Amino acid sequence: MTYVGFTFVKFEQCVWILGIILLSIIICPLRIFYYDARKWFIIAMLRVVASGFYRVEFRDFFIADELNSLTYTFMNSQFLFCAINVCRFSPLSPLLTSLPPWWRFIQCLKRYSLTYHKYPHLLNAGKYFSTIVTVWLLFLFRMYNNKITKSLWISGQSISSIYSYSWDVLMDWSLLQLDSQNYLLRDELNFKNHAIYYFAIVSDGLLRFSWTLQLIIPSKYAIATVFVIACGEMLRRWQWNFFRVENEHVNNCGQFRAIKEIPLPFERDTTNDELNLPSEPQVIKLSSRITNAYLPQRRAGFPHQTDDIQRWRDFQPRSNAISYACSEVTDDEHSDINSLDDQISQFETSFQDESNRSNNNENYGSSGTSAIESDAKRA
Repeated sequence: MTYVGFTFVKFEQCVWILGIILLSIIICPLRIFYYDARKWFIIAMLRVVASGFYRVEFRDFFIADELNSLTYTFMNSQFLFCAINVCRFSPLSPLLTSLPPWWRFIQCLKRYSLTYHKYPHLLNAGKYFSTIVTVWLLFLFRMYNNKITKSLWISGQSISSIYSYSWDVLMDWSLLQLDSQNYLLRDELNFKNHAIYYFAIVSDGLLRFSWTLQLIIPSKYAIATVFVIACGEMLRRWQWNFFRVENEHVNNCGQFRAIKEIPLPFERDTTNDELNLPSEPQVIKLSSRITNAYLPQRRAGFPHQTDDIQRWRDFQPRSNAISYACSEVTDDEHSDINSLDDQISQFETSFQDESNRSNNNENYGSSGTSAIESDAKRA
């Protein structure tokens, strides 16, 4: 896009034409150009832009982290609005560059407001806040090129790089665990070749400090240097994605968020007979009898009349029904479930008597009404 001297179109016009074409493809309502993928991307981007108004999901902070690696893109997007010689020292550049870390900063505060866990949410928010400070220190250094501003930028950039690198390895990847059975890694690894983990740890650190090339390479190669740093950041984020998703999968399985059954916190080495617990058919029969004895009472309108939906909404099983049933059944070693059966039978008998009395009252009322009507007719 820089070398457009061979065409009659001006540079500013080329930039706008490219932006309009890309935007038209993304928001195209027709089912072409990967419609489902574009729809998902638009929704994800809207959720990122509106960070703080929605509960933060994995895709929200994952996409926002991807945007944090597009610093070069956000920095140069200012040229859509003005020429290079005008926008070179414009505050629009650091403002646009600060948007991705600002979105992640808001997401961290949102997660803290929902969980009140200072660790890791507030600590993670501090990482992105340091990134925002570094962006503005770089702008200050470019505006006032002196030793003080240069020292401030180098100090801020060093703190931010150490902060971010430590978070990448320790939190996002859960590596460098000293007590792991895999040396300086973690216990559960999905990649069989452990060498790639060690390579990722080293390469991520080197690429996090790639900004130091600007201090070594002469300023006349500044444009090429910044482009190389941007490409290195793109490769670093590409590598980060694999281990971040892997770690998320391991944590989901380890915390039982991706499976249907959660194991109990104790081991059962004995059978039902050894514990004198009822067998599965007995438990099913017992549960059925309790339900059948209880629901007619709800249907009969005791203690108050409600509609069918309200009755089912009000029906709530015991929270400790299993332990209650087992304790009742196993209270007497020789009674098996006879004592509980007797209690259920007594409840059924008393309920049946109550229902009969209610029906008799209704029948008596209806018969009395019929007799009065017949007498009135004869009269």
